[in-house]
Amino acid sequence: MKRDYVHLNRSFVCREGYSTRTKSPGQRLCLPADECNWHRLDVLRFRYHPCFRIPGDAPIPTDGSVQAWAGDNGKLLITATSGIAFIEIFAEGDTECKSFIDFTVDERASLSRQITLTENEIRQKLSEDCNNKRIRLEIHSAGQGKQAVEDVGFLLSKAATVKLPNGKIGYRGHKLGFSQMEGTRPEEVMLSCSYQQKTLLTSIKVYHGFALDGIEFCYENSTSQLFGKRGGKEGGSEFVFGEEDPNHIHFSTLLMLEQ
Repeated sequence: MKRDYVHLNRSFVCREGYSTRTKSPGQRLCLPADECNWHRLDVLRFRYHPCFRIPGDAPIPTDGSVQAWAGDNGKLLITATSGIAFIEIFAEGDTECKSFIDFTVDERASLSRQITLTENEIRQKLSEDCNNKRIRLEIHSAGQGKQAVEDVGFLLSKAATVKLPNGKIGYRGHKLGFSQMEGTRPEEVMLSCSYQQKTLLTSIKVYHGFALDGIEFCYENSTSQLFGKRGGKEGGSEFVFGEEDPNHIHFSTLLMLEQ
């Protein structure tokens, strides 16, 4: 709004009285052009904020989670349980959002919970002088969730892919190696159950103390894979999937359900 808030009263009255601040007569007739104006991005934030809900509105989703990862054929796959509301697009060097994609144009339609975009479709929203600049996205869901993709080009490039032992191609998430906390180090673990369909997960051990030290995935053939380290509580905390337990399912199914 910048300085428009000094005229906020014009949104609620049809005429103004004498202004002691400016020592001038007010507007004899307050027209829409004289009122405060909100940027569309501000309005979109208000649209799903609990403070702006009225009794007749549908309940606001509580799950604000947003996920983004590379898909096949150079496409960016974005999902949000509560629906994807809008995406802000920033070219390298931008401090303010100049371009965005609005998914709330049709108020009668429900928000999509899954969309795919290509880098070319995103660049078409920017000016021509941004063709060679790095693109950053901020994805907003109806549940007040937000997820940032720092570099769309890198996420969709071959550098972000990994070849699995079975010859298939996998994709690294955009959060891989993102942590900048002191004492952290990059680590990559490729779960064997993601490419060996007959591998059954029997338990998960979580090593923890004041923080999460590591997670160990244990399989029925007495092998395991450790992500992180065995620190904190001795032996960690083990969560076992028993044969009589309805949660004793194939890990590939577990991954599918999680997605």
